[in-house]
Amino acid sequence: MQYSFSQSNTGRQKGVDPSNIGLLSIPKQTKLFVERLRSEAESNGEKRFDMQELIRIGKEMNLQVGDYKNFLEKLNAQSILIMKPNKVYELI
Repeated sequence: MQYSFSQSNTGRQKGVDPSNIGLLSIPKQTKLFVERLRSEAESNGEKRFDMQELIRIGKEMNLQVGDYKNFLEKLNAQSILIMKPNKVYELI
């Protein structure tokens, strides 16, 4: 099953029930999170997010990834999000 995080007119994601995102595996949740960040970056014209904004987005999505700071550190280690000064991350 392919998951898409495109927003519909109602604000819900197509193909994924937002209340069930936390039931997906961590890699699938990560993929949806990165897709959401790409969508946010495209609509805002900005690829940088501060840590609080990333945590807010993750909580809005109902991610069940444990400690968000550790989750973001793993994305940094995987070169998906690059940590910049002042707890700002840049989406690659």
